Amino acid sequence: MAPFRVGIAGCGHMAGNHAEALRLADGMDLVAVADIRPEAAEAFSARYGPFDRYASCGEMCRRANLDMAIVATQGPHHVEPTLEAADAGVHVLCEKPMALTLSDCDRMVETCNDAGVKLAINHQRRVSPFNAVAKTLMQESWGFGELVAIEIHFTSGRTAAYELMEVGTHFFDWARIFVGDVEWCTADFTAGGRLAGLDDVHLSSDEGRPDQREEGPLLGDRADIRFGAANGVLIRSLLGQWPHLPFKGLGSGIDLIGSEGRVIIRGEIPYSIWRFRGPYMTPALGHSYERIAVPAEEFGADGHPIDRREALLRPLVGMYAEMFEAIREDRDHASSGRHGRAAQEMVFAAWESHVTGRRVHLPQEYRGHPLVRWQRDAGRDPVGGWVEA
Repeated sequence: MAPFRVGIAGCGHMAGNHAEALRLADGMDLVAVADIRPEAAEAFSARYGPFDRYASCGEMCRRANLDMAIVATQGPHHVEPTLEAADAGVHVLCEKPMALTLSDCDRMVETCNDAGVKLAINHQRRVSPFNAVAKTLMQESWGFGELVAIEIHFTSGRTAAYELMEVGTHFFDWARIFVGDVEWCTADFTAGGRLAGLDDVHLSSDEGRPDQREEGPLLGDRADIRFGAANGVLIRSLLGQWPHLPFKGLGSGIDLIGSEGRVIIRGEIPYSIWRFRGPYMTPALGHSYERIAVPAEEFGADGHPIDRREALLRPLVGMYAEMFEAIREDRDHASSGRHGRAAQEMVFAAWESHVTGRRVHLPQEYRGHPLVRWQRDAGRDPVGGWVEA
């Protein structure tokens, strides 16, 4: 079988991860890159290539005979490359956040569907074996009971505002693996210890951290967000509460809370999985955490321990393999555009709830950015001159 021909649009940091991961993937051949900055494409090709270089995703897809385009541009620039690839009949793996309005998410899903190409959003936890292990633990007789709630933990040390758009959809999509769609959302955001207001809407560049990507209008340094799933499970997430933790992302993860016990997944990559026997997390009952070994995620095929770099790349390899199988079987990718859109909608529903002061029901009728509308309704120009399509 001929190699699967792949091109990358956007030659930044994440593109480098994809270039390394594609070297580990069977049957994948990275042949082209595109960037509006010729010098970036040239430097990337010199480091990882050589590759054919193009000025746009559309040109790359039309001329390089691709099977899949990886859209690795920054969040505000995911839409057009995705539409260009679809127009050329090329399948798309797009980075998150999927887009900065739900209307753009809709366009991406509908255009790819009409073109007959697969759209996947790079929510890598969709292909993680830890989810299967967690589901097995939830069904075993040791004492989990019925799933009643999910707690989502963010401990990166970044603000709630930035965390929501940067990795929020990763975690919200992760929760959806276990409960499916959510029906409603309520949320409160604070800034400087008070309820966040119009004056607190800002861009990620305003936060003064040079390592942060631009993610459009943001709000809140801390947040308390609640979702209700269709099956009655409550999902809750606290963001920005621990800005000075020394272990940063190691405390991030989810707790699957049962009526009799908990299944806990922690860490960034690699993860660890634990179970907690007992209905309440209290030392008075003498319960303790028990770590569950997942050898397939901790050791390579030759038995060597997997280091952090390899652990980071392996989920990407899984996403590529899943794309190949989705095309072969003519089905949605496990991390489809529809799943990605649903996770992105949870982010916007949180801000919409804070802005309106009421419970928001999903799917939402308003498909724009809630913070942009809030500013415009108040007679203000959106921060940074932000303009919705």
